[in-house]
Amino acid sequence: MNFIERLFTALFILVLLIAYVMFCGFTTQYNLPFMHDGDTIYYYDSTTSKIIHGRLNNIDCPELSQVYGVNSRDSVQYLLHNTNISIITTGIDKYNRDLVNVFIDNKPLDSIIIANGWGYVYLKYCKKKSLIITESIARSQKKGVWNLQPLQRPWDYRRHKRF
Repeated sequence: MNFIERLFTALFILVLLIAYVMFCGFTTQYNLPFMHDGDTIYYYDSTTSKIIHGRLNNIDCPELSQVYGVNSRDSVQYLLHNTNISIITTGIDKYNRDLVNVFIDNKPLDSIIIANGWGYVYLKYCKKKSLIITESIARSQKKGVWNLQPLQRPWDYRRHKRF
């Protein structure tokens, strides 16, 4: 292989690597992160030696001051014990939190939360249409939040809450 072919091969590999990082984000293994609520996670990133404040993509869980808020958080936290956790950072939100996709033993945490009725699909920001189907099944089975009367979604609760 001549110099030009090696240069083009190296550039091609570099472009593929950049595209992968841009579209897939970075994946790192983490041990036992802490859930603030059902959709907000704190975890230690050993590569930066910092505690990261992350927000799960696609979903919104009840606030801690809402009915079912503590239950939602505790249910998710329980799942995180003694499991293999992967976190992919996909961006930063307006509150400077990392937007993350979390996987527990290679299963997406957002799907687990929605399937168990521990939270809602956040339609305004959801990029996974399969979650809508998962949510409708949980709703029909009256799982978790879908068993509450009256039902108040977290975004409505935040909009009407007095600070």
